[in-house]
Amino acid sequence: MSLAPITKRTKLGIISYDYRHLKTEQVALGLHARGFEALTFYTLPFAPRPGREILFEHRPDMSGGAHTRSVAEAVGARFVACAAADQIPADEADLFLVAGAGILPPAFVGATRGRVINIHPGIIPLVRGLDAFKWAIVDGMPMGVTMHTIDEEADAGEVLSIVETPLFETDTLESFAQRHYEIEIMMAVNFDEFVAGAADPGAYDVRPARMRMPLAVQEQLRPAFEDYKARFAAGRK
Repeated sequence: MSLAPITKRTKLGIISYDYRHLKTEQVALGLHARGFEALTFYTLPFAPRPGREILFEHRPDMSGGAHTRSVAEAVGARFVACAAADQIPADEADLFLVAGAGILPPAFVGATRGRVINIHPGIIPLVRGLDAFKWAIVDGMPMGVTMHTIDEEADAGEVLSIVETPLFETDTLESFAQRHYEIEIMMAVNFDEFVAGAADPGAYDVRPARMRMPLAVQEQLRPAFEDYKARFAAGRK
């Protein structure tokens, strides 16, 4: 992707929820600490999802973070509440970084093509969709985090960088999930260092996007992780 040079004065829009959101807090504080001066929060209404039984939480509770309005104030950023994603002004930011959002509408995608960056917690195009960490383990796929641009298809667009998540023999499922999430935050905070990466998505098979992992499949996760370590842990090859 060809982008104008990114500087600390690049106008960066952070897309998130008008709600408490841990990833947004972590990314915004990290960008502020690095000296980014022109941040604008574009937030969308948050609708709590129906409760469902989860056997393993592979990500921290996002509602444990500060409210995005408070985070914006703390880092001196503009705060723009939008009723829907198609109300985000496409021309107000040089780049947009997704910290939290559902599927973005085609009109917004078309107006910002190549300028909306997402960090997906799976290797695209191999592991796409929801619960990517869990599906990678159950399906025996390599684990990693992908920076990509948004297009009309879920977890597609141009792949900019892929960082594989190291796995060690001493890892538990919990420690591996934590490291994977930390890489996701690291890539978002340092997005400017990854946009011109040398990713080769052609090295991975193209697989369809997945939905949330059903309870019956979640029950296979911990046994599958032991086989996964035997295959992928450093020093086992």
